[in-house]
Amino acid sequence: MKKSSDVNLTDEDRKELERTPSKGTSLARIFKRVTALLELDKGQSYVASNSFDC
Repeated sequence: MKKSSDVNLTDEDRKELERTPSKGTSLARIFKRVTALLELDKGQSYVASNSFDC
């Protein structure tokens, strides 16, 4: 079953999320969540955004 999620990040939120993985202190789980949020914001489906492996 395909789920549809509307994620609308502000420019400030998006910039912070894009910086998070490059800080060097993120755990794999945080990186995966950040990547999924950014992909959802781009219009990807929940299933597609959840397929990222670390």
